Amino acid sequence: MESQSTFVTPAVQPPSQLYIAPGGGLLLTAYNRLASVVGHLTGRILTRQGQILPYPTNGTPTTNRQPTNQYISLPEGYLLSAICYVLGATPTRGQLFTRVSYVDSILAPVVILQGLIQDYITYHGIAAWPGGLIRTSLEGPGVLQRLAPANPAAGADLTIAVPLSARYTFLSLNFTLTNDANVANRTVRLVFSQFAGQSLIITSPTTLAATGSAVYQFLAHYTPRDATIWYTEPAPDHPLDQGGSIATAINNLQVGDQISAVHLTVEEHLDV
Repeated sequence: MESQSTFVTPAVQPPSQLYIAPGGGLLLTAYNRLASVVGHLTGRILTRQGQILPYPTNGTPTTNRQPTNQYISLPEGYLLSAICYVLGATPTRGQLFTRVSYVDSILAPVVILQGLIQDYITYHGIAAWPGGLIRTSLEGPGVLQRLAPANPAAGADLTIAVPLSARYTFLSLNFTLTNDANVANRTVRLVFSQFAGQSLIITSPTTLAATGSAVYQFLAHYTPRDATIWYTEPAPDHPLDQGGSIATAINNLQVGDQISAVHLTVEEHLDV
């Protein structure tokens, strides 16, 4: 049942720090990389007539890490609360980033007047105002991703690009290199590139002869030992932003040499 209460206002603390003026509302912006996500925004507003009304809304953001915007028109009054949560999927930290702002829709373009919520949403947590924190998308842990890129063509190096609006922190890369019969020792290098330039190069301490086959593994923090795998020394934490890449640069690569069974592990943040 809707409340019909009215309040005496002189010398009384207002019920909220945020008053929604005529033409005001909330702008919900979501950045997402997970399928089947349904985001929900709800809360309560105390109108000038003394009614406490909810304003439930929901939407499905795109999965390409680009912003999905939804405007929620509100009546004039005091905003009491705002809560963001998710249904329909199980995002973990690093997959769904949400921003809720108080905006004036009368102005063109829409002007953001106050930030309310800015944080990741997970399947077992919420982001709320008041009381929540304003965080950037690069704060805290990201989501662990184990990727299996397609094999490059024979005689070609491997290149893995960082997607738009993402940041990768390298953890490990392993692949199999199988050489053809052309006589030459191959030396495998792993090259990190950012802003059209090479930012880090790691060289394998071993070479692979003609007709040879070996599993290479590049690691970020530790060097286990296995007689069947050729390891490099640990690489430092190395974040790469959108437009960056992780690639091989194999010396003496021959036309029939083949890279296969590629697995890349990274910590991913949305970079928005």
